Amino acid sequence: PFAHAGHWHDMDMLMLGNECLTHDEERTQLALWAIGASPLLMSNDLRSIPAASVELLTNPDVIAVDQDPLGRMGGLLAGDNRMSPVQRWWRVLANGDVAVALYNKCDVCPVWDVTVDERRVPCTRVEWDVTTFGPECYRNKPFLNAESECCNDPRCVGFTWINGEGCRVRDTGCGVEAAPGVRGYYRPAAVRQVPQPATISVQFDDLKFAATSSVP
Repeated sequence: PFAHAGHWHDMDMLMLGNECLTHDEERTQLALWAIGASPLLMSNDLRSIPAASVELLTNPDVIAVDQDPLGRMGGLLAGDNRMSPVQRWWRVLANGDVAVALYNKCDVCPVWDVTVDERRVPCTRVEWDVTTFGPECYRNKPFLNAESECCNDPRCVGFTWINGEGCRVRDTGCGVEAAPGVRGYYRPAAVRQVPQPATISVQFDDLKFAATSSVP
């Protein structure tokens, strides 16, 4: 409720051009930042980013949505939530138009490979203790929320889970160790990056528009 012209929620740095996102992920981040009315802040050397990233960053339509003078932050359409596999985001603009972003998350979470009473060991030997693992842990969160956070982190290849607490895993290439009471949830490597198409629809009624409205 506090977002308006002159008061912006900072959704943090754009990762476009840092070579850590796919082109589709770059498009997704930029679109959601624009719908969220977030400042578009870069964290890299703009002289050396790929041409495809430059094209996205200089898209005049996306910039116009992000910097719309009304300054109203967008949000999810009624019926969608952050656990939805597909999401519809919308934002009311100063001239009465509405910007819409369609977000397909269906490629993010395939069916997990699950281990019981054991966990895969990361080669970096990062700390596994859930009390000291820091921000990579899910303490006192519902399982679905922890699962969603791993799914939405492109670096996360899985997570461990025990008694309502768990930790992300970014590297599982150095074997397996016994861990009584622990379940491990890991992405099957063969399908980890395979995108899945989705059909997403938005009705004019959802946007409070009359049936005669037009879509550019």
